[in-house]
Amino acid sequence: MNKQEYLALGAQRWYQGDMKGAYESYDQAIQLDSNYAEAYCGRGYALQDLCQYQAAFDDYSRAIGLNPELADAYINRATLRYQVRDFTDAIEDAERAAELFSIQGNMEGFVRSKSFVEHALEKQMIYAILSN
Repeated sequence: MNKQEYLALGAQRWYQGDMKGAYESYDQAIQLDSNYAEAYCGRGYALQDLCQYQAAFDDYSRAIGLNPELADAYINRATLRYQVRDFTDAIEDAERAAELFSIQGNMEGFVRSKSFVEHALEKQMIYAILSN
């Protein structure tokens, strides 16, 4: 199999709920091309679902380092940061994702990212009020 086939298999396994299998498929794609940003992004998503948050964060950051235009990596990292209540950085990543989705003509991604920002801002405000 080539790296694109492993990437597709990873996505298929993820949609089937097989996070370990998804991780393994994305990892195989990375073994074939250690600069394959989309595979790091996918593997990060599988790791996030496996509650391996630091490893997921590292993979999203690696994907962004390899391809700073990969909007999915930013929105995925935003959701991870949100999960661990790092609202400020989650909002920053989601804003960048929205900007990239807009530039790339992906209006669904843009709207999803902007909606995420609004929700994260509300949650950030609630946590600020509760912590005072």
